[in-house]
Amino acid sequence: EREQERERRQAQTMNEELTQPSPPNLPTKPNSEEDNIRHGTITSARWNLLSSMVGGGTLSLPLAFRQIGTGFAAPLLLILIAACVHFTILALISASNASGKKSLERRGNASLESLSCTAFGPCFYGATMLLVSSVCFFATVGYAVLLRDLLEPLADHLLPPSSPTVGPTLGRNVCMMVAVLLITPLTTLQTLTAL
Repeated sequence: EREQERERRQAQTMNEELTQPSPPNLPTKPNSEEDNIRHGTITSARWNLLSSMVGGGTLSLPLAFRQIGTGFAAPLLLILIAACVHFTILALISASNASGKKSLERRGNASLESLSCTAFGPCFYGATMLLVSSVCFFATVGYAVLLRDLLEPLADHLLPPSSPTVGPTLGRNVCMMVAVLLITPLTTLQTLTAL
């Protein structure tokens, strides 16, 4: 009987908590400068990274398809690259799980550098960092070229080319460099959430 009475009281308490109206969200004054800073989460970072990759890829695909030429080569090459990326990700995950300590909280290695160090020795730690840095550098170069191509009408209006040309001109490259120089300080902020 006591057990049933206790369960009934718990259920009644839960029902009362659910039926009570929640207090209104009143605006509060920030207490410090830290209250004004928005903090990002892993999920928001993933979505921002995904949207930037999809955006750049979507804008670059038509040019890549045009430069490949034949109609069926571009989709087949895209499918082949996707299969290679899928295989690489699965291989990295299985290598990480096989090389790291297995525990209930965590298993595998925490980073690509530590995985390469475990698999190939300490000298590959620096080599992996160099490869990752070069991938990031060339991705930045690719985005700069994409930005230059998007700014082409503005560049041709501000600094008209001497003759009609296809491809990079001095004016287009100057517009690209100005845009890169304006964007670069924003990427060095302590928190990028507000961007």
